[in-house]
Amino acid sequence: MPPEIQLEGVGLKFFRGNELRAIARAQHATFLRNTGDGTAQSVRMRLLPASGRGEIEIVAREIQGNVRRQEATAQGGVRLAETGGAAGVTEVARLFSHERRVTGDRPVDLVAGGSRIHAAAGFSLDISTPGALALEGPIDTTIGVLP
Repeated sequence: MPPEIQLEGVGLKFFRGNELRAIARAQHATFLRNTGDGTAQSVRMRLLPASGRGEIEIVAREIQGNVRRQEATAQGGVRLAETGGAAGVTEVARLFSHERRVTGDRPVDLVAGGSRIHAAAGFSLDISTPGALALEGPIDTTIGVLP
């Protein structure tokens, strides 16, 4: 059995060199030292701002990934929200820390500025660039004030 670390009620910080890239809290986490694989449950992660973009928060039932590859998959009612901006919900999202990108190929529901958008085929979000969100269609949009 590989060496494994199990943590309960844990805070995590993710760095790229000396740069702090993300901060997370998880109810439960495991880490395999020999492979770099990890899993966390009941996760709230903050992707820290770059280039003037607001902070992005990701909330998910579970995140599985590899710290060496700097990639992860969030699943289970994934909520993504930019500070003071849009918020979206999807079932699965992939995080690519080295590329500063979050993507999904499942339907996503987005609420922004009083409008609601449903993209049936997913999204791609560039964490480094303000407003850099691409939606994959077909896309349904409801414009106006939402309750």
